Amino acid sequence: MVWLAAAAVHAETIVWENDPNATTNVTSSGAPMGGSFNFELGVFKGTFVPSAANIAQWVANWVPAQRVIYNAPNQHFEGQFTVTSNVSPFTVGKTAYIWGFQGGVTVSEWILFRNSTWTWPAPNSMDPLGLDWNTANATAVLGAIHASGSPYLMQSAAVSGISSPVSTWAQWQAAELGGVALNGPNDDPDGDGVTNLLEYVFGLPPRQSGAVPVMPVTIATVGGQRFLQISIPRRSDHPATFTVEVGSDMTHWQSGAAATVVTADVPSGLVVRDLTPLGPASAKRFMRVKVEVATP
Repeated sequence: MVWLAAAAVHAETIVWENDPNATTNVTSSGAPMGGSFNFELGVFKGTFVPSAANIAQWVANWVPAQRVIYNAPNQHFEGQFTVTSNVSPFTVGKTAYIWGFQGGVTVSEWILFRNSTWTWPAPNSMDPLGLDWNTANATAVLGAIHASGSPYLMQSAAVSGISSPVSTWAQWQAAELGGVALNGPNDDPDGDGVTNLLEYVFGLPPRQSGAVPVMPVTIATVGGQRFLQISIPRRSDHPATFTVEVGSDMTHWQSGAAATVVTADVPSGLVVRDLTPLGPASAKRFMRVKVEVATP
């Protein structure tokens, strides 16, 4: 007879949340937090300690363990993360944070908070209840928290010129199109003529009719010559590749360094100029934008 012994599975559960329907949670302007807010449980790399003075370095040093979507109707987020190992940077005793954010083209909304007792645990199969990290017990690094819930529990802060943590296509698809049949990149569940892929790229609600942001085409004068130029708004927290194509008709298109030049490249947008000047030899010039996103 052969006896098989099962190895004990060691784990620790972290329940991280705010109490639902208990109080209002608002943005910097006082508007209710919406469903486009994400909350992440995580840690910062090495010895990095987040503060208002180093806010531009937060994203580069942040390592999330889990992300959940804010439930706006219930004013609630809740995650349950199971710790089974302590792979770096999730080492025992590491300070843990909860980061809530709503990305934007030029201005985002962030709130970051922690409690002195929120330190990363070791797996522990002897703890049947796990850990309960509730927002009401936290203090804010950025934004504000009122433990009493009055006049609000959480209020995020406006952050300009800094990208929020990245939301991949898969994360966005799960959050925005969960349970929707037409959830592919080329589908259009709201019937507004804008595919899900473009809704993702520009941060639009895929189940509510809307339009792609305006991409102004202007004429730039360089060295006494006139060139078409296009300005493309973008969400740097929604990774995408933009390719501007140019041509003298609507059939033949060119792109790349021989056809266009990027004159501005910032997190909130691109400005690209045609390299063929307008003139007698090219009285008509056209521009179009191709967008590509990594999808599973």
